[in-house]
Amino acid sequence: MAMKKVLFLCGSPRRKRSASLCTAKYMASFLDYDYEFVDVAKARLSTDPREAEPAFLKIAEKMQTADAVVWTFGAWLLFVSVQMQYLLDKLFVQGYDFSGKVAAAVMTSVRVQDDFILNRVRFVSEQLGFGYVGDVSAE
Repeated sequence: MAMKKVLFLCGSPRRKRSASLCTAKYMASFLDYDYEFVDVAKARLSTDPREAEPAFLKIAEKMQTADAVVWTFGAWLLFVSVQMQYLLDKLFVQGYDFSGKVAAAVMTSVRVQDDFILNRVRFVSEQLGFGYVGDVSAE
């Protein structure tokens, strides 16, 4: 039986100093699955949702081969950071479907309308075909 793979997509512009990244790494240490962290902010995706640049294609391929995706972010303008938003825009416009995979979220922005933001992440995940299994916030 193949080992399950979890992909953590990290969207904080704070990158290595991100509290959400530190939290996700701590949580990952308890997994009995293979896992990988991808720094979406480092990818510097273009603003054009139709553009399938190499950095985007690499992330999309990792998402397609993973069994589960964990959105890892802090709250930015009542949703996700701009680089994570560019990723989501590209996935929608280019017609990606992740049916049969699951998604979850780790957010560390305490009391910044956590429920509102996590509900949006759930909605986006479900629209991309993911089964949403839940979320964790610092709250």
